[in-house]
Amino acid sequence: MFCSTKGQCTSPNFLAVVIVCSLALASLPLAVSNASHEDLTAAVSVEQRAKNAVVGALVGDAASMGLHWIYDDAKLSNLVRRKGLLSFPSARRPEFFEPPSSPAYTYSSGSQTPYGDEVLPLLQNLAAHDNFDKDTYTEESHKAAKEYSGRLNKVMTEFIDTKSASSKNMQAHGMVKAPFVAARYAGSQTNNTVAEVTRKAAQVHQQLTEPVEVAVVAARMLELVILGKSVKDAFEETLEDNTLCTWGRAVLRDALDYEGKDPVAHFGKSSTLPGSFQGAAALLKSATSYEQVMRENILAGGDSASRAVWIGAVMGAAGGVPKTWKAKTSRIGEIEKLADQVVEKRNRDSVSAEKVSAEAHMQ
Repeated sequence: MFCSTKGQCTSPNFLAVVIVCSLALASLPLAVSNASHEDLTAAVSVEQRAKNAVVGALVGDAASMGLHWIYDDAKLSNLVRRKGLLSFPSARRPEFFEPPSSPAYTYSSGSQTPYGDEVLPLLQNLAAHDNFDKDTYTEESHKAAKEYSGRLNKVMTEFIDTKSASSKNMQAHGMVKAPFVAARYAGSQTNNTVAEVTRKAAQVHQQLTEPVEVAVVAARMLELVILGKSVKDAFEETLEDNTLCTWGRAVLRDALDYEGKDPVAHFGKSSTLPGSFQGAAALLKSATSYEQVMRENILAGGDSASRAVWIGAVMGAAGGVPKTWKAKTSRIGEIEKLADQVVEKRNRDSVSAEKVSAEAHMQ
């Protein structure tokens, strides 16, 4: 399948899906909660929302680590039941689960998951360099992956060997990059738009169109929240944005139209796309707070971390990140410093663009 930067999609594999879902885009109502958190975006500055998006993404990742990659519902239930976390809905607090119980790796509580560790080089790149350069990020990501001593996702193990993007991987690695690019380039009208940079960053590790375009849709939606839109309005504007891939908007529409009780089980618990993105979007649709939706995501099981990064970024931008959760995140000091540097570069670009515009009007 090919999706142009103008949003046109063609594919023998997805053509029928696109036709059906495109009709849905025009005919079905959007049901997004009018949760109270949506009004909080107007109470803080763009700069603070951008920082909150970065921090919210990585705090959410760390909060999910203790119960990450548990697909067995009975095992997950038994773990949280022993902690008394299922007794009363108001007491369900699976975040930063002790002891960390992921079957795939053993990290100390408060650590990032492999997703968080793998995407940190992108945040570091955006903080260190004036502009995003794909080749530079490729080198930095490859070096970091080779030096990493923890558990890597498959796309990264392939990247170590080939230093090129996977031609087969359909997982959510592009989606977890969206928060950092959106925070850095939100509102940019130059060639370095959120969509353009997200696409380039995603293509460092994945060649397939679907994961790249899902990342672009996720980044655009978050950009709108950073710029002051409510979660509801950001979803609606993303669906109406004809510059985005038709297929990407269609799978988002499908997620937002879902009215069932367990969207993650419905769309799939793994990081495979589009299910991971759709499950996250469906959870965000009815989210009332950072804590509520993150807990629901963790208790849904499976690859909760891949969903948590984007969910945490959106909810962080919309309403902030709980101080108690930040305090439990081991690398919070580094994360907040990098977030400040990224936001500073965004502000510099914004001031420069305003100056150029003002000078142009004076001529």
